[in-house]
Amino acid sequence: MEEENHLWARKKIKSLVEEENREKDIIRWITNKIGKKHKASGIAPCPFASKVIKDKTYKILEAKVNLAEQVAHLCDIIDIFKLDIIIIYCNNTITERRLKNICHKIQKQKQKTAIMYDHPDNDGLVAGMQFSYQKCPLIMIQPLSKLKAAQKSLKEKTNWYQIVGNQDMFV
Repeated sequence: MEEENHLWARKKIKSLVEEENREKDIIRWITNKIGKKHKASGIAPCPFASKVIKDKTYKILEAKVNLAEQVAHLCDIIDIFKLDIIIIYCNNTITERRLKNICHKIQKQKQKTAIMYDHPDNDGLVAGMQFSYQKCPLIMIQPLSKLKAAQKSLKEKTNWYQIVGNQDMFV
């Protein structure tokens, strides 16, 4: 029995370390790729990403067994915690099609939030910039009002949409 407890504790510690490492890796991706200016275009894929990390207005979570239920619940509570984004990473194998279906289904129900996905099977290239994490599937949840305000700011104050194009379904 004592050996079983020891093995369980080791597995739990390993799981927590892996979770922390994944979170740090996603933060590095946001800081070094998504929030950083792209050399050729002169713009960042997401100009507000660095501020979100700096202000700690994000949460990164591992996907639960019932991903759709988790996403729907997080859509309901994101405003309570005054977060700009919640990122859910999927360590299991989920197809891009399944991920897309989950996001679209919940998006229809939760119209005050923007639900976007990123999957390694999609190259994630837009205007020569890499938007995709590429290491595991992600779901990003944002309050729609904040996303639209950011989009408005980009349209009025920058040439971001001229470079990237108007490919956003939430505009």
